[in-house]
Amino acid sequence: MDSKKSMELLHQRFGHMGMSTVKLLANKLDVGIEINAKDLSSYDRVACAAGKAKRMSYARFPVRNSKPLETLMMEICSMSEPTIDGSSMFLFVIEESTRYKWTYLLKKKSDAESHVKVLLNRLAGHFAGKTVLRLRSDQGGEFSSNVLIEFCDTLGIGQTFTNAYSPQENGFVERVNGVVLPRLRAMLAATHLPSSLWGGSLLHVMATLNRLPTKPLGLVPPHQKLFKTEPALDDLRTWGCIAHVRVPPKSRQRKEKLAPRAQSSLLLGYSDNTIGYKFMDLVTAQVVTARGGNVPFHEEYTSDYARTQTVPVARIKTSMDTYHPDRTAASACTTKQLDIVLPEGHLQNTVESQPAAASPTNLQDPAKAPDGVAKAGAHRKRSRRKKPVVVEKETSGVAIEAPPTEPCLKRPRRKQKAHARLWDYVVGHVQATTDMQISTTYKQARASKFWPQWRAAMLAELQSLKDHMTWRLVLRTDTKKTKQLRINYTETYAPVIRFETIRAAIYYAIQREWLVLQYDVKTAFLYDDLDEMIFMEQPPGFQIEGHSMVCRLLKSLYGLNQVPNIWNKTLHAKLLVMGLARLDSDYGFYALKKDGEVTLLLTVYVDDLLLMGPSKLCEEVAASLQETFELTTMGACSAWRFS
Repeated sequence: MDSKKSMELLHQRFGHMGMSTVKLLANKLDVGIEINAKDLSSYDRVACAAGKAKRMSYARFPVRNSKPLETLMMEICSMSEPTIDGSSMFLFVIEESTRYKWTYLLKKKSDAESHVKVLLNRLAGHFAGKTVLRLRSDQGGEFSSNVLIEFCDTLGIGQTFTNAYSPQENGFVERVNGVVLPRLRAMLAATHLPSSLWGGSLLHVMATLNRLPTKPLGLVPPHQKLFKTEPALDDLRTWGCIAHVRVPPKSRQRKEKLAPRAQSSLLLGYSDNTIGYKFMDLVTAQVVTARGGNVPFHEEYTSDYARTQTVPVARIKTSMDTYHPDRTAASACTTKQLDIVLPEGHLQNTVESQPAAASPTNLQDPAKAPDGVAKAGAHRKRSRRKKPVVVEKETSGVAIEAPPTEPCLKRPRRKQKAHARLWDYVVGHVQATTDMQISTTYKQARASKFWPQWRAAMLAELQSLKDHMTWRLVLRTDTKKTKQLRINYTETYAPVIRFETIRAAIYYAIQREWLVLQYDVKTAFLYDDLDEMIFMEQPPGFQIEGHSMVCRLLKSLYGLNQVPNIWNKTLHAKLLVMGLARLDSDYGFYALKKDGEVTLLLTVYVDDLLLMGPSKLCEEVAASLQETFELTTMGACSAWRFS
């Protein structure tokens, strides 16, 4: 056997082992083939080349471009929650030489094109004689559009794109998630602010990074490297802190002379178009800009700072637990706030300087507080007194009034176990949640292995919505006068029957040997006509006429807060027409009377109905209901549950 065939046979026998290892084993071991090991020669197999292909390593470039504005790297990062204005992603641009960064909030990816064009024009106008040589990004459509390519060609700017599935080639900007997002999370956690304010926090982080020294530049700030001027750090403030912003006379809601001249606001960041800061009014939620020269910043307090409610009672924090509501109940019992009643002379001095609630100097630290106050807050014992305890000092004229002492209820340490009658429900709950992961979004359902079943359910639901004429498509421009999401509704309460009433009704029916039949109203919330004008985005994955069209709801839909109330009114009107009367003590219980006697009972729990009465009468009532609603017959009720 020649050396090539021997090598091929051994290679296959050894499970496609490497050629060098095969040759080494053939020289040392008995491989079962009489061959001359010296004549063995390696060869390339197509199967091994296809099965053992590896990704090329990406070594770090030791030398970067030394001239500013030669290369701009770009990337778009998506966030899980939109901001207040609807931005769900941001464009990140970094200059390779100076590490200077620009950030733009985006509502959709196509907005990135306009921001890139504006940035290039501004750089060309600011740096005379210097132009950007190249743009580097991935192959996303927002960067490779014909409009942006033509714009770059007119300015003599080249575009380079990374290979598919190779973000390492644009690693400079790809690492933004590992730099920015941890700071973003830390700022939101420290200020206890909602995640919808991540946009302002992101812009604040970028402005700070551009001003602070960075190690790759030899501890020189990117701002100084690009603009040749040392950045100012004295105007940096803590993001999310409380500030008192002066309200202009024309913007004041109250025109009286005694009305406050400043309003508590939240620092959202630095203004791009004006000299100053951006603030959000904590009362009206309006975003305003103001200079910071006369604005007192209280950087030790954030939005969870408890302001005073009455004057002259001033809140004093006895420990950090006062400003952290998530402390345990045991620690909260020992750190109650004290109401200190101030005399008139002390009150006048307080009003002349700063508001008592806003000034940090008036909020004494526990270590520096008077002895009487510290002991009253830290060593309070249990007491059955219902009247407040007042301690008076003749020399100072200060009365310290402590609120009524409440017993400190500590949670028992012994682990509580569920009652034996609830074990079956616990086991059923565990099995239901572990057998299959339920998708909550269209994207998750599309990636699920149960996508065919999900799609069939979606198509069935859409067909039901079309049959009920739930919405009609309108232009997005018709929605300009709409209010903010999920706040444009009034009454949402919908009554449901009580458990005691159901048990009493079933007992009443059993005594008379009546049937107890269960029915379910299919897609109950789709039968109701809406009084309000409500718009909705088209269902994802089933858009008909593009993103310029939205759904104008004609009937109620699952997910609207007011829908249960509207459905209850619709069903109630139908039952009144059928001659049923509602019980005044329970709005989920109806009865049908004939000649002064009750002949049929009906219980309502949202869309679950129980009919109790003679067989013929139950069939007549069910048929009357089916003229308006689509009912699902569940049969005789043996063990009724809420669906």
